[in-house]
Amino acid sequence: MTASKRKIGRRHFLGVSAGLAAAVGCGLQPEQTARLEPPRIVEGLTVSGNVYPRLREAPAIDSTTWVNSPPLSASDLRGNPYLVEFWTFGCYNCKNVIPSMNAWYEELRPHGLEIVSVHSPEFSYEQALNNVRTAVASHGIEYPVAIDNDFSIWRAYGNQYWPTMYLADSEGWIRYVHIGEGNYDKTRQAIIDLLFE
Repeated sequence: MTASKRKIGRRHFLGVSAGLAAAVGCGLQPEQTARLEPPRIVEGLTVSGNVYPRLREAPAIDSTTWVNSPPLSASDLRGNPYLVEFWTFGCYNCKNVIPSMNAWYEELRPHGLEIVSVHSPEFSYEQALNNVRTAVASHGIEYPVAIDNDFSIWRAYGNQYWPTMYLADSEGWIRYVHIGEGNYDKTRQAIIDLLFE
């Protein structure tokens, strides 16, 4: 199955399917996709034709401190699909996800995707803004990073694990969730499908 290790009451995961989110307490329903139409090519990308049900509205990302961006409101994010990822720079699993996040941002931002990374620190040294800035620069992260030292965004999402990705549609509804590493092709496909829904 998957490996995990418990730290300070929260978990780091190597990879868990979105369907497990309900079982681990995220309050989301298991992912259910159905084929709506045959696959098609749009702007050089394959749209699978899958439909992703609305799970719940995405909470606002309320933070006064951001890296790579001025503060983004809920209205700033609406209009195009966006991916919210919870991470902390000391997390090994989070580091392994960053290359795919960077690749999606480069490839799919021109098609309307926004990525917002929510940095919720596990240890005290991860709370220092300069340390976060250094980590962001060293990993080549160009997308916006919201600082969540008080875990208010974490709690609003009902999040429990690093890393976790929440994909919201253009109207701000969470439509896809992935906990941990892995399933990169599946997550990329879900992004593409919502971009061209």
